[in-house]
Amino acid sequence: MIRILAGSALLLGTALPLAACGGSSGGPASGPTLGREFPKIRAAAQSAKSVRMSGHVIQNGQSISLDMAFAKPGSASGTVAEGGAGYDLIVTPGKDYVKINKSFLRASHPPAAVCARACGKYYAVPAAQASSFAGLTMASLVDGIFKHGPNASESAIELSHATFHGQPAWTGSDGTYRVYIARGGQPYLLSLTGKNGQSVTFSDWNAVTISPPPASQVITAARL
Repeated sequence: MIRILAGSALLLGTALPLAACGGSSGGPASGPTLGREFPKIRAAAQSAKSVRMSGHVIQNGQSISLDMAFAKPGSASGTVAEGGAGYDLIVTPGKDYVKINKSFLRASHPPAAVCARACGKYYAVPAAQASSFAGLTMASLVDGIFKHGPNASESAIELSHATFHGQPAWTGSDGTYRVYIARGGQPYLLSLTGKNGQSVTFSDWNAVTISPPPASQVITAARL
């Protein structure tokens, strides 16, 4: 289950890659294009210290949603929901945690007394399982989104003035996917939307802080 949670969280970072806005603009562009701006967009994300990512995608017919914050060098926190079950995660360089709820306990069919004692607290993931969260980092997220640059037709997508949640932005689309990028200042990726209502937004660039849960709210496997 730990591996499933970590994999689901990272899925949103790779399910709608920035280069997914495929298509052709129909001719040479005189203004900003995705290809011209892509190196700056990628560089801004690579140099950022933190970000919040939220949204949902469809994977193998299953809806997966997420609201996660990422901070360098290796911290993440937030909620992953899949198949109607939601889980709160906190990943830190020293220890990883999953908030215990009925969904978390359901797989092992524990006595009702276990939830009464542990639900609402954070399970300290044993070291043997912690490697499942090794890729749940901002570096992995950024690499998953920007690893493959746009091809020739994607590079030709023209970007036009827009706003995103009141913020000046560039936007471009091929009719299937649409991207929003911050305009004025660092060109941070703001949003990717796609078919079937899939959408991922990026916010709080360089403004996220992540801390482990209070010791009083942590429970170990032995105490379960």
